[in-house]
Amino acid sequence: MSAPAQVLVTGACGFLGRAICRELDAQGYQVHALVRSQSDRSVLEGTRAHYISGDLTDLDSLQRAAQQVSEASTSTSPAWLVHNAAALGYRRRDAQLQKAVNVEGTANVFLAACKAHFTRALHVSSVVTVGHAERAQNVTEAIDWNAGDLPVEYVQTKREAEENVLALCSELDVRVVNPGAIFGPGGEQGNTSKLLIALAQGKLGPVVPPGGMSVVGVADTARGVRLALERGRRGARYILTDEFLCTRDLCERAVARMRLRGLAARAPRLSVPRSLWPVVIAAVRTLELIHEPRLTTSRALRMVGPDWRASSERAREELGWRPTPFDCVLGETLDHLEALGLLVAS
Repeated sequence: MSAPAQVLVTGACGFLGRAICRELDAQGYQVHALVRSQSDRSVLEGTRAHYISGDLTDLDSLQRAAQQVSEASTSTSPAWLVHNAAALGYRRRDAQLQKAVNVEGTANVFLAACKAHFTRALHVSSVVTVGHAERAQNVTEAIDWNAGDLPVEYVQTKREAEENVLALCSELDVRVVNPGAIFGPGGEQGNTSKLLIALAQGKLGPVVPPGGMSVVGVADTARGVRLALERGRRGARYILTDEFLCTRDLCERAVARMRLRGLAARAPRLSVPRSLWPVVIAAVRTLELIHEPRLTTSRALRMVGPDWRASSERAREELGWRPTPFDCVLGETLDHLEALGLLVAS
């Protein structure tokens, strides 16, 4: 390719989206950031990103955005799409928005890309659309999906969106990445940072769920997106994870680092036995009949029961992707949260 591609990025101002924009910009791509009126554009300062107004729920706006990118493209600088935007949440009230954004919004942006003659597209999915480990072994992109019966609308809508995207491979050069739980600076509003903040402030309690997560850094995820965009195979999925940690091990590792900083954090002492976790979920579901909590919902608890243990071997072998060791990522995340004053009990 003799000239950098023109890349339309959705979710450009989010935690991962801004890292993707910076990664692509650093590599010489012309980034076109899809933004809404309420988007915080300051997070992309220092990049050469062009801002294009659009909303995933507004097909006309997406078609205008895609056409602008297409008009900027040439035979040597093609139009590409990185679809990163999604609605994340584990409350009953989130279900309608997730259907509108994750499923219908994804269909809208890919339809716009196809009509504007984009030549390549990457869809940022999630490790939850691959499946969870039923035994002490890593899942791969080739396993049969087993997370449909959790049931959690976020998981179901992300899986449906991914299937729909991959069905377009005959029309568009599509590839997919499936990141694990993303940590790193800038994600203080996200679930992973909220876990660390709660741990530091003593709000997590002495008991944790039985499950675990495959973790990865935000900068490594963004680099994986770029490599999959450049080197990935049409119709292929690429898991992006570093290592698997059960929740208790993750907490113990984080607390050890917090104590070195002089923080009086305490690690949970026990994990709920896996056999008892459905009882905990059922109890919370009963309470939700009266009032649904903001964070610890039955849907959120379903997500932290399984082992999201996944292998990134394909990404390492085919893309040459090498993630930063998680201990370094964890240290950078804590540095950022400490600088913001979020690790001290309020």
